[in-house]
Amino acid sequence: MQLETGSVLRDYEIEKFLGKGGMGTVYLAKDSFLDRSVAIKELSPLLTADAECRRKLKMHHKRKFKLHQIKLSIISPLNLRVRRNHE
Repeated sequence: MQLETGSVLRDYEIEKFLGKGGMGTVYLAKDSFLDRSVAIKELSPLLTADAECRRKLKMHHKRKFKLHQIKLSIISPLNLRVRRNHE
């Protein structure tokens, strides 16, 4: 299921669909708290269903962002609610 433009995920409003690949779908979003544009990757359910795969992805992102000194916010799918502008 592709997120619609205007969908809100916590502090992030989906602005547009950027692309889809083997790992999931990527969107351009606006971080309303920091007032900046961000990319959000929605991982494929096949990847998120496997605990070992989730652990490896988390380790990979920690190493990658430490290397580039980028701070990453992880949105847990368990406490994530999507709402539309018209709701």
